[in-house]
Amino acid sequence: MNCSKCLLIFINVLYMCSSVLIVAAGVIAKIFLGKYSFLSDGISIFTTLWIVAGCCLLVISIFGIIVSFGSNTIFINVYSILLIAIVVLQISAAIAGFSISACRSKEIISDTITSLIQSYDHNETSSRETIDWMQSKYQCCGVKGPDDWNTLKPVTDAANENKNIPFSCCIQGTDGSTSQCTDYFKNGCLNIMHEIVSNNVLIVSLFALAVAIAQ
Repeated sequence: MNCSKCLLIFINVLYMCSSVLIVAAGVIAKIFLGKYSFLSDGISIFTTLWIVAGCCLLVISIFGIIVSFGSNTIFINVYSILLIAIVVLQISAAIAGFSISACRSKEIISDTITSLIQSYDHNETSSRETIDWMQSKYQCCGVKGPDDWNTLKPVTDAANENKNIPFSCCIQGTDGSTSQCTDYFKNGCLNIMHEIVSNNVLIVSLFALAVAIAQ
C-alpha cells in the first residue's frame, strides 16, 4: 500500500472521529435547546441538520476507507462529491445557527412570548405550562415586564388590574393566590431567553463552521 492510500485512510479515520464529535454535539444541543424550541422552529431545524451532517460524514468516511483499498476511479469521484456535499451541509447548519443568533431572532422570540400570553386562558394547556415554566425558572414576567399581561390581554376585572398576571410571575414568599400576589418579577423574559438561545446556538455554530473549514 502506497503512501497516498495510507494518508487517505488516516484522513478518513480523523473524519470518523470528528463525525462522532459532531453527532454528540448535535445531540447535546438538541437536548439542551429542545426545551426552547417553542421560541423558534429554526432551533429544531438547526440541531437536526447538525446531527444529519455528522451521520452523513460517518458514512462517507467509512466509504472513503473502503475506497482507499481499491483504485476504482468512479468510487473515488463519488467519494469526492459526497465529501464536498457534506461540507456544504455543515456550512448550511452553521449558517442556520448564525441566522438564529441574528437580530431577527429577538423579534421572533418576542412574537412567540406575546402569542403565549394572549392564548394563556384559551384552554391552551401547553401554552400555560410553557410560559409558567419559563417565568418561574428564569424569574421573569411577560415580554418586557409584568405590565404586558394587562396590555396584551384585556383586563376583565377593573377592581383588580393585576388579575391577568399568573402566579408564575410572583416572587417566592408571596401568597399562593394570584389575587393576593403583590410582588412580581420586574424583568421581562425576552432579553433573558434571547441571550440564552443566541449564545448557545452561536457556540455550536462556530464549532460547526470550524469543522467544515478544517475539512
